[in-house]
Amino acid sequence: MDQKIKFIWVIGLAFLIAVLVLISGCVEEKPKENLTQEKIIEGGNDPHIWLSPKNAKMMVENIYNGLIEIDPDNKDYYKTNKDSYITELDKADGEISKKLLNLKNRKILVFHPSWGYFCRDYNLTQIAIEKSGKEPTLQGIENLIKQAKENHITIIFASPQFSTKSAEVIANEINGNVVLIDPLERNYTENLYKVADAFSKV
Repeated sequence: MDQKIKFIWVIGLAFLIAVLVLISGCVEEKPKENLTQEKIIEGGNDPHIWLSPKNAKMMVENIYNGLIEIDPDNKDYYKTNKDSYITELDKADGEISKKLLNLKNRKILVFHPSWGYFCRDYNLTQIAIEKSGKEPTLQGIENLIKQAKENHITIIFASPQFSTKSAEVIANEINGNVVLIDPLERNYTENLYKVADAFSKV
């Protein structure tokens, strides 16, 4: 088998194993009530497991374990890369914790509830416009406007993968604006900093 193809196959398989293991762990471990919004996601578990540096570290460890099991000859190479990336994640986690530590308003209004684990890590609460993949009803929009005003929220966070129509309607009613944050940004750690900076402005 061509070495490049073999490497891609190994990475893909290891990533799948890591995700399955991590999802299994998330199902078994119930998040703390006071650190989550609507028990992470109403009616189930948040699939956006990668949007938490702490979860990402678990994924890196799982990927590493999968790789060395399949390709033990390159264990040292994988370990060097693993340790380097975990150091980078620890640094990001620490700096984000400091940035958000003294945030007065700890509630964020989002269109798609992608940020449950991020909010759990940094003691934030996300209020989601979309529920179970569905746009809000008229009554739902009215309730969200009321919540936003009661909590002095003027920023709505939306993802570029979704329509911002409902978010813009609510933003107009609260004299706020819509800010795009991307859960699928290519540069992972850089994006964590960008999101933390955006949340710090609420």
